[in-house]
Amino acid sequence: MGSKPTRLRGEFILAMLASGLMLTLAVGCGGPVPEPVVQERPVPLDAPAAHDDSSALTAEIADADALPRLYELHRAYLDAGTPSDAVETAFRAKWASVAQRHDRHALVEGLDLIAVDVEATSTREYTFTILLQPTADLAEDYRLAIVGRLDPSHQHLANPDRPYISWILRFRGAPTSAWLPGEFHIAQLKAEIAHIVPINLSVSLEAVDERGRRLDARGKPAEFGWVAGLPE
Repeated sequence: MGSKPTRLRGEFILAMLASGLMLTLAVGCGGPVPEPVVQERPVPLDAPAAHDDSSALTAEIADADALPRLYELHRAYLDAGTPSDAVETAFRAKWASVAQRHDRHALVEGLDLIAVDVEATSTREYTFTILLQPTADLAEDYRLAIVGRLDPSHQHLANPDRPYISWILRFRGAPTSAWLPGEFHIAQLKAEIAHIVPINLSVSLEAVDERGRRLDARGKPAEFGWVAGLPE
């Protein structure tokens, strides 16, 4: 592959590390895209206060830096069903801090991809954690297409039939057309792969109908170049 791919662990800075991928990327082409593994919960701008006995959780939020850990904390908080002003404030501050450290990628007008974390969580699984923020009202409903192009020397290990492997992430909860400008949404996808190999990563949007069926690709893919990792 030329240069050795960087081993990724935890949050990495979004950067346009690979050129020419858009000319060869074929999201949704060359056969049906596998149906999604879905895990996503919206990050509300406001929530009704129930209690403020949340110092331990707010401290964990403040100390956390990696998106996967923040996703776990936020999901556990929502699943507990006990809203707290202090926790909401801590999450908003953390999302804003993450956004300041990364270059935004406008997937379509009105929807920015803020940050992506890629981690090999087993010998056959990549975990993608993604933070997004709408900047305007969205007229359509979307899902995410995550595509990893393969080096020819690794194709036989990951996907002998195609020079890429792709996954779909549908958002749980309110459709994107109901998202409010300024709020943050964090999504996570545990993506199966036949064998962990370096991938030339891109993330893009696909418009869907009211039943979640793909209509067409939208906007411009965000490209991140070659990423690789081995589980610890």
